[in-house]
Amino acid sequence: IQDGKGEVYTNIYSPGAKGTGDGGAFTTAGDVSRFWKGLSGGQALGDAMRHQMTQPQVKEKCYGYGLWLEQAQGRFLTHFEGCEPGISFISLYDAKDGFMMTLMSNRGDNVWAIDRKVRALRYGDEIAPRFYYGGQEGSAAPRQ
Repeated sequence: IQDGKGEVYTNIYSPGAKGTGDGGAFTTAGDVSRFWKGLSGGQALGDAMRHQMTQPQVKEKCYGYGLWLEQAQGRFLTHFEGCEPGISFISLYDAKDGFMMTLMSNRGDNVWAIDRKVRALRYGDEIAPRFYYGGQEGSAAPRQ
């Protein structure tokens, strides 16, 4: 982590001390790819549970069980993301054609700008992501 004075220091005390869902989780891009393939192919969950996981669970209709949900013009996107000081992550799955994108960084603030650029190149105005977690712009706020 780099502070405002240009000093660099470890984030060892920022995320959880063990690998947990709220910080300190350990994964690779390959792990995440296997997760999406297992989820979409029915190996990770049965059809009924997968369907429930990807249905809106909040009144804004933007979040299922552990996944952000986005729909626009015949496409259904799911993603999950997170950040801690010094790390950031987002992974997207497009159910229409099986497209997967996973961005991982050892910086706490730079995957969201790359995510927006890739989405703009791939979808143009077709997909307008509404919500995200973390980054410089704030937690669970509408994307600008």
